[in-house]
Amino acid sequence: MIDKMQMLVSLATDFVPPDLVEENDDGFTLKFEEAPLSFFSSGGYASMEYCRAKVADLGEGEPPEGLCEALLEGNFFWRATNGARLSLNTKENAIYLTERFDANFISGADDFQRYIEGFMRTLMDWRMRVETYQEAKEARQ
Repeated sequence: MIDKMQMLVSLATDFVPPDLVEENDDGFTLKFEEAPLSFFSSGGYASMEYCRAKVADLGEGEPPEGLCEALLEGNFFWRATNGARLSLNTKENAIYLTERFDANFISGADDFQRYIEGFMRTLMDWRMRVETYQEAKEARQ
């Protein structure tokens, strides 16, 4: 049986140039200029696949006022994330969007491309939201 990550790499190369696909030990990355997407697997019995992308770097200091609340509200029953999860990495001071999915339900390149397009819409939406909070923070300074 083909490994799910290898299957996804194969499907990805059906709709993106092969030089945008970078395989690594954990999975692979689609190196889109606007937003690199990392794909990896949890392994184990109930193996699931994940897609992750950086929403924004927050820079030095505290996150903008109200941003953490917006992230929590967006995560509430996946209200504003279409099933993905937002997280704040305090070591990097960055926000990430991560979605768990089951590659068994991706039957071809078209399915995988639709999945990626949906994830990218959510990612870009949150990038705009975070940018709005960051601009408001800068205006108050």
